Amino acid sequence: MQVMLNPFKKGWGGNMESFNCKEGLKKFNLSPVEIDIFSELINLSSASLGELIKRVDYHKGTVYNTLNQLIKKGFVCVSYDKDRMTYHTNPDSLLGFVEIERKKIDELKDVAKKINEAVKTSKTINSSPDDFPVKIYYGEPAFKNFFAKLLNECGSKEKIYSTICEGGEMQDILGKEYYIFSQQLKQKLDVDCKVILNTIKKIHPFSEQVKGKIRWIGGINFPAHTYVFDKKTYIVDWFSKPMTLIEINSPNIANSYQSMFDSLWKNKALRQNELMIH
Repeated sequence: MQVMLNPFKKGWGGNMESFNCKEGLKKFNLSPVEIDIFSELINLSSASLGELIKRVDYHKGTVYNTLNQLIKKGFVCVSYDKDRMTYHTNPDSLLGFVEIERKKIDELKDVAKKINEAVKTSKTINSSPDDFPVKIYYGEPAFKNFFAKLLNECGSKEKIYSTICEGGEMQDILGKEYYIFSQQLKQKLDVDCKVILNTIKKIHPFSEQVKGKIRWIGGINFPAHTYVFDKKTYIVDWFSKPMTLIEINSPNIANSYQSMFDSLWKNKALRQNELMIH
């Protein structure tokens, strides 16, 4: 008996159990209608226009126009047999899209490197100080840039960072998809970190995804999200508009925050539970 595999059901492709094909297609800059029709075409393997119209809840003109859009983007190809035209998914389209995006990223990296070199040259010529005691960054992209740099430096330089917060703020503000991605990246880079969280937040969905050495503490609220790393302190105000990240370049302040963190980490009276997630 031949078994037909459906990519939209759990169990497809061995370790693909939790993969959602439609969610994955969103990453390829397809519209919701394009995703629905392309997904149905994946299910059918190949189909005529009439077959697709019967399977999707869209007007025939919408299906026809969307297929033409997918053809122009390279995601769909066609074949002809007498008077019948059949639509097929293009198996090379997704990887081709990835290669184009990879090239764009490589170009951006090259430009960013040259701009950074220009900044360093300017500071040297103008005798500008390289660091200021306090820097303030605004907006979600600023935090994402900081967190990516933090994880990469910890992974490459084998350093450790400490952080303390209520718990769940990153997922609530930046979204579940980004939070899961950031935690998977942390695990992939083998980042060493210690995280103190409020026990009352253990019921929050983020607790199933958080990676690191975790200790849950009860009886204390943490109004700000604080990171200590490489003799610097970073304080995140998630709920200001725009959200704010404060970088404090002071070894003394970093040592003070680290001492407070270590005291809480070792305080068995405050620790309700300890969770080690690897």
